[in-house]
This record gives sequence, C-alpha cells and structure tokens, in this order.
Amino acid sequence: MEEKKTWLGKWIMPPDFAGIIPTPPDKNDSPVEFQNRHFWFTAVFTCDDPSADWQIRITGDDYYVLYINDKLICQGPASSYLFRYTWNQVRLTGLIQGENRICVHVYYQGLYNWVWESADMRCALIVDISKDGKSVFGTDDTWLCASDFRYQGLEHIGYRTQFLESYDCRIPLTPYTPAILLTEPVYELDKEPAVPICCENKKPVKEWILPPDAEKRPYGGILYDFGSEIAAHICLTLTGHAGDRIRLLAGEELLTDVDPFAAAASDGVRYNMRCTCRYEETITLAEGISRIRQYDYKGFRYVEIQPTEGTPTWELSADVRTNYYNLQPKLRLETDNKRLADIFRICAESIHVGVQEVFMDCPQREKGQYAGDLTISSHTQLWLSQDITMLKRAIISSLDSSRYFPGLRGVAPGAAENSIADYSLQLPILLKRYYDFTKDAQFLKDVMPVVDRMIAYFKTFMNEEGLLDTVNTMWNLVDWPENLRDDYDFILEPKPEPGPHCVLNAFWAGCLAGYEELCSIIGHPYEKLADEVRNAFNRAFFDPETGRYHDSTKTTHSACQSNCLPLYYNLCPPEHRERLAGIVAETGIRCGVYMSYFLLYGLCRAGHYEDAWKLMMADTTWHNMVMEGATTCMEAWGKEQKDNTSFCHPWASAPVPLIIEEFLGYRLDGSRTEPHLPDGVSAEIRWM
Repeated sequence: MEEKKTWLGKWIMPPDFAGIIPTPPDKNDSPVEFQNRHFWFTAVFTCDDPSADWQIRITGDDYYVLYINDKLICQGPASSYLFRYTWNQVRLTGLIQGENRICVHVYYQGLYNWVWESADMRCALIVDISKDGKSVFGTDDTWLCASDFRYQGLEHIGYRTQFLESYDCRIPLTPYTPAILLTEPVYELDKEPAVPICCENKKPVKEWILPPDAEKRPYGGILYDFGSEIAAHICLTLTGHAGDRIRLLAGEELLTDVDPFAAAASDGVRYNMRCTCRYEETITLAEGISRIRQYDYKGFRYVEIQPTEGTPTWELSADVRTNYYNLQPKLRLETDNKRLADIFRICAESIHVGVQEVFMDCPQREKGQYAGDLTISSHTQLWLSQDITMLKRAIISSLDSSRYFPGLRGVAPGAAENSIADYSLQLPILLKRYYDFTKDAQFLKDVMPVVDRMIAYFKTFMNEEGLLDTVNTMWNLVDWPENLRDDYDFILEPKPEPGPHCVLNAFWAGCLAGYEELCSIIGHPYEKLADEVRNAFNRAFFDPETGRYHDSTKTTHSACQSNCLPLYYNLCPPEHRERLAGIVAETGIRCGVYMSYFLLYGLCRAGHYEDAWKLMMADTTWHNMVMEGATTCMEAWGKEQKDNTSFCHPWASAPVPLIIEEFLGYRLDGSRTEPHLPDGVSAEIRWM
C-alpha cells in the first residue's frame, strides 16, 4: 500500500519549471530567478460520505504546506534524499464534506546547503486522497498552479539556510494555469510515512509599548515576549491601508540586560543575533485586513513590531512547532534540588524546540542534522519520547549518505558536502543504542554492509600500527568551538597535519570495538582488529609515567579531550584506569558542551559518580546557562564563549540521559541498576 506505484496521484510541477533539465546539486545555487520561489497548487474534490475513512498522502519538493477549505492541515516533508523521499499521511475524516477546495503552498529554495536537497531545479508535488483505503483523487494535469511573488528580496541568513520573508500583501498571485505532469519523476518514496510536524498557535505572554525614538523607531512600536525560546512561524493579522508598512524584528534576547517581567525593555529586541541570523523584515499592507503566516520558521523568543508607514494595527501570534514524538514527554524529573531541576528542564526543552523533522544542530543558523550532535541529542530524545522512530530515520539518512561519500557525510540528509571523521566513527554508538531499545537484529543485518564499507574506507588511512594517519579528506573536529579545545596540540584546519593524533584514534579504536560487538550480536563476519588498535593507541599516545594521553605522537601536551575519550571507551590499560579517572576529574570540563558528554559518561563508567555530579552541577557549566537566562541549552557554556552562539543547541543536553542512566540507574532495555545520587539529593523519574 505504501509504495509509489499505488498512488493515484501523479507528480506535478509549476509551469515555470517546464522544459528544464534537473541537475544534481553541484555546489552551485540555482539561477537567481529560481531562488526563493513560492507556488500555489489548487483543485476541488468531492466528499460524498463524510463518515468514511478519508486519508491524504502528500509530499512536495522542497517543501509544502497543505490547506483544505482555508484550514491548515499539515506541512512537510522532513528533509530527505530523492531515493528515499519522505511523505506524510493525515486522516481527513471530520474535516471535509461536500465540495472541498485543496490548496498546497509549495516552496523551492534554490540554494546549495545542508538543509534541503535543493539547487537541483526540481520543484514538484504529489497528492493522493483515499476513501476507505481506495484512492479516489490525486494530483494530475487538471490541477492549477499560480506563482506567489509577495515574498520580496533574496536576502538569506544563517549558513544560507533561510530567506528572509519581507512581504508585500498588495501583490496578487499570477493567474492560475494548468500544472505540468512530470513525465519521468526520479523520486523514490520511502516505504512508510513520516508523521508531520505539529504546530500550536500561541500568543505572547508579555508585551510592552515602546516609545518613539527619533533614531531607532520614529513611530514607536510594541515588544512581545513568548516567555521562552521557540521554533515557530510568526503569524500576523494586520489592519490598515494599502502601502502601510511595519518593521518586523525577532531575536533570542533583548538589547538591554533587564528582567523582562520587571522592567520595560526600552532598547528592544536584539534582532542582529549572536548566531549570525538577522531577523529583520518589512511587511507592506494591502487595503483592509492582511493575514500572514510566515512560510519558514525561526528560532526566537522576542518579537518587536514597529510601524514605518501609516498607522496600521496588528495582532501577533506564533505557530510553535515541535516534533510529534516530543509533543508529550513520557517522563519527568521530580526533585527538591532546584539547580538539578533547572538543568534537566533546559536540556529537555532543547529537544522540544530543537528536534523538528530531523535532529537539528540549531533552529536558526544551520537547521541541519549533524551526526555528532545526533550522538547526544538522540540519546536525550529517546529517553523523553520513548520512541525509536526519529533515531532510526536519522541512522538511515546517515547510511544513505554513503551513496555520495563512503566515509559518510557529517550532515545528512541535505545537498552540501560536509564530512567529519569524528562523527562518522560514532555510528556504532547509535546502532547499539537502537539495538538496546528494540532488540531488532534484522535492522543491524540490513545495514551492516554499509557499515562495512565505512570501516573499509577508514582502513585506507591506517598506518602499519593500525592507527589512522592523516585523514585529510574529512574534517578532524576534536571539539567545538576552537577556543574550547584545551589547546589541543595538533593542526586541524584547514587540513589536518600529517601524522596520527589522539582524539581521532580514540574514536577509531572505540568505533572498531563497537563494530565488532555489533557483528558478534548478529553473527556478521568481521576482521578482528579492535584489540590490536587499542594496544597501538596506548603505545602511541599514553604516558605511563604521568598517566596522561598526549595529543599526538609529536607532542607531550595533554588536552582534556585526549584523556576523556579513552575513559569513555575503556581504552586505558586497567592498572592505570583509576589514575586516569582522577586526572580527568581534576582537570574538569576544559572542553565544549559536545565533548562534555563523553567526559561525564567516562567518569561514571569509571565509578567516579561524585566527580561527574560535581562537574555537571558546577557554576560554570549548565547552571551558568540558566543564570544567563537560557530556557534551552546554549551552544557553549555562556553567551560570550563562542562568537556566534545560538541559544538552542540540543547537543548540550547530556545531563538528561546522564541523570536517568547513571544517577538513577535506568537502562534503555528496561532494566535498572543501582542509583548513584549524592547523599542528601532526592530525585526520581515519574512516567507519564
């Protein structure tokens, strides 16, 4: 039932794309006239029995928003590759009767980036409506299409991931003309539908009238606070005359550091955000009432509106997005420790906001699914949702990227090339996590040939000792940002210097051990190499006199990252393990939020729960984010620690699984071990 051949609907495209030969993304943007293009497809269908089981299956390229009888139904799809294209299915029973107008707003971005597989000159839509399991209506060449040129300008923000949406309500749609059938569609639809994103319309929780200021806002304005970080589409109902204008600003913080519930924030919102997104747009009104729901979403907390022409009035709300599986968390933490509760809250909320159709780096600047971020954010999300669907899709996307690069892409899906060696080598962590939760050995068997090819690719960089030496086809990350690498003594950018270095080889040794464990679980043949590489790793980097690991074979410098990974992966010689754990604990978190996951888990695995607790609860780590006003986790430990810090980064959510697993003793397979809460701390998980 779920295969493409069973759909009555056919792929259709805008007339503007007729006769154009699609091209694979090749690092070039589409021609300017095809960037940031919006189209509306429409048709009428009849519901002759409202009580029947009516379903709609739909997807679009790059993105669609579906309306039926002017009511928003769903939007999507999740970013995906053409050979496993994502689609959605929604029940329509109770929403339709008689004659029904269906309108689909389809978007083609046209930029080469890691959010979309765009810049390929493909824009298309397919719809299939069924009654009691039988397809009765779908897209064909009787559907009509119009272009929407109300979206003005080509200013993109972030890492070329989003166009600003300055908007002129006076411009009408072009006349509707018949859509064009795709005679040779290249889309291979995924076997199962993806649940579409959920949206809830919310009003601001606080607002202030901003007085006129000759330089900043000659006509004054209003500042709104939604109370916390959200990923949302801004919605406006504006009343005025044709040509009236407003300036629309959004951001994560205020220009003046004030308590927003105690004082007027007279300087307004910081719309030129730290994370390199400048949320500044202009809306031009038509005569009477103009209604706008911004097409793309933003990550923000505050919105400021300033009239710049005329005297328009307005109402503001936001369609706040979240992933269906995160809509109702399956557990909560109950504790009398306020600091612990605050840390757990911002980490959990990071998942609620930052995991959308995919596990995102952040909902502002990047919007891509990074494999290394996935190690941490999927761990947190799986505990909160108790659903494996998102992680399974993410693993498949990562493996699918092998069609483009055998070592796997660091961001997948998406068009842009971005391969990170550290991230690819964490794949066994994700596969083992999936297996622990599901015991689905067949999935491991199905994907293992791709994993084999990834391992084989990295083997081409092995030296005689079995260590990875000069992996210069991929980014060697170590940690991020650069200023939180603890002076790691190895040149990484723009290309890694020749020779092996510690962090990459710790991931390599850990990857091989994890790979061999997975192979053993499913009876898959493999070359036994993990023990040999672990021994070579220790000979190359471990100093038994100091008990520390050196950053490379050319230095005696010993960064935090070089020592926490051997602890996490249990690479250290057993007789030195306790000493290494003490060194890691004493050194503390001289790393970024990403590497802190491995550091804290390493301490717990070595039995140093008290040390891990102290570092997790320290003034300088997650508590500092809370003290600086974070409602979701920051990209670094504080606002000023990274020059383009975003205020929502799920890769900083390590405390959630750490608290649940290491301090409360729960396991993904349903078992429970001894808890390790410090004396005097009361905490427990309540299942919902």
